[in-house]
Amino acid sequence: MKRFLYPLLCLALLPVAARAADAPAAFPAKAPAAVPFSWTGGYLGLHAGWMFGRSAGQMQDFPEISFMLPAPLAMNPSGFIGGVQWGYNYQIGNTVLGFESDLSGLAGAKAGATTTTLTVDGPQPATANTQLTWFGTTRARLGYAATPNWLLYGTAGLAYGGVDLDSTITLPITGVTFSGSRSKVHVGWTAGLGAEYAFGGNWSAKLEYLYYNLRGGTVVGFPDGLFINKTMTTLDLTGHIVRVGLNYRYNPGPWEPPAPAMYTKAPVMALDPAWEVGLRFWYSSGRTSKDLFDTTGALLISRLTYSGLDALSGETFARWNHTSGVFVKGYLGIGAITKGNLQDEDFPPVTVPYSSTNSEIRNSAIFYGAIDVGYNFLRGPGYSLGAFVGYHYYDEQLNAYGCAQTGGAGSGICVPSIGTGVLAISNDGKWQSVRLGLNGQIMITDRLKLTADAAWLPYTRLDSADTHWLRTLNNPPSPGFFTGPIPEDGTGNSGYQLEAVLSYAVTPNFNIGIGGRYWKMSTKGLTHFETAVFPPGAFAAQVLTFQTERYGVFAQGSVRF
Repeated sequence: MKRFLYPLLCLALLPVAARAADAPAAFPAKAPAAVPFSWTGGYLGLHAGWMFGRSAGQMQDFPEISFMLPAPLAMNPSGFIGGVQWGYNYQIGNTVLGFESDLSGLAGAKAGATTTTLTVDGPQPATANTQLTWFGTTRARLGYAATPNWLLYGTAGLAYGGVDLDSTITLPITGVTFSGSRSKVHVGWTAGLGAEYAFGGNWSAKLEYLYYNLRGGTVVGFPDGLFINKTMTTLDLTGHIVRVGLNYRYNPGPWEPPAPAMYTKAPVMALDPAWEVGLRFWYSSGRTSKDLFDTTGALLISRLTYSGLDALSGETFARWNHTSGVFVKGYLGIGAITKGNLQDEDFPPVTVPYSSTNSEIRNSAIFYGAIDVGYNFLRGPGYSLGAFVGYHYYDEQLNAYGCAQTGGAGSGICVPSIGTGVLAISNDGKWQSVRLGLNGQIMITDRLKLTADAAWLPYTRLDSADTHWLRTLNNPPSPGFFTGPIPEDGTGNSGYQLEAVLSYAVTPNFNIGIGGRYWKMSTKGLTHFETAVFPPGAFAAQVLTFQTERYGVFAQGSVRF
């Protein structure tokens, strides 16, 4: 179900309002002077083209090389791509600034590769397959109007897509097959060039090239026989897209300077248009930590600290205001965690001596969204203050590679070190919170507005899954071995979220802005070893405290109507 829900995070609908036309004079003295064509306005369209993918990597066994040598893999998935796009342009002279989002389905974008590696049973074939099932982008555009009707542009931003991976290798003498599969949403980046031609007033056609990098994907192959080791297949996911598109453009044709009266202060509706929708790019950093105690919660056993979790995300946001003072607002976002570090500590007397290992965070992502309903109990010509109740969702998917001991080597943990090519730990934490807060807006000048949010989280629930890949064993399990992800959960009531945006009205309908945001959530609950360690029920649940923070700055553009 997850693979179909995540594409919804990619829908950044960017409608714009049509500009009202001035009524002509009853007896015009002369025909109005011609004014230049402009690309300013919003658009919605369709595209179709071809995707040329490239997936390269290797299959190896781990935790250590014991039954096969690393085997290189390379494949070139390609196929038809088609979908929808939407965006907004603003023209200043010959320069055109804009943002665009799109969502595509793919047909035939699947490929496989077979390689031969040396194993304990001699040379054996190893196979892997990859498929890109859907694809989307959220991008900024910078263009040059070479002629009134021709626009040349460059574009860059986030890329995301659903990726299926699988791998297989069989050892015929021992009779063991190592196989695995996974379906995940990958988040990376894209950049490209394009040309667009306007014709027929409302229509334009484009030719576009994009390069995308969805970063690496890893699939673990478990044995179906008596083997402690596993296989790990890692592939980098890159490619090229060439496509044509057709757009229907709102507010097409001549550009007319807005009347100065449109910017004057006063009525509440000038502060709160009926609708505001837009696109936002958020650069953030974060930290997630968890402390594992014994069954009583008195003895600290282990601590995992994920720090320096820098991320770049794109999101759509919207707000609807009613003349009664009721408002509804929200956002949806998806982002790539570009770097980070995991410190995994184990404490005496359970682990002697003290152990501390470091791992590298990569190929990780965040997904998030919120919706609030509120009422402005204070309203004036240039200000409003309201209370709201809402819901917030935050999914942080972390992958840690390698393992290097920096504490007590005598513990034997990650001694010798495990290379950063090996997936060591994955953690998928889903936070759901109730929001109670205040929202305020104030017009600083006739074009400059400050908006601020402050929310308390009276209830937060965490559902998490922790996988220590170096110690999981599929079949047949032995007492004390982990059989899969460890379920974790917890609740809390001490979280809060802060946000502020300073926006500027470029035109009566189009705003740009900068802002900042801070989130903090914490829970206390259990890690359920009784369901993840063999034999079932032989191990008890232990007390676990969890905390996450994310903070950063963003830039945005929005349309009001």
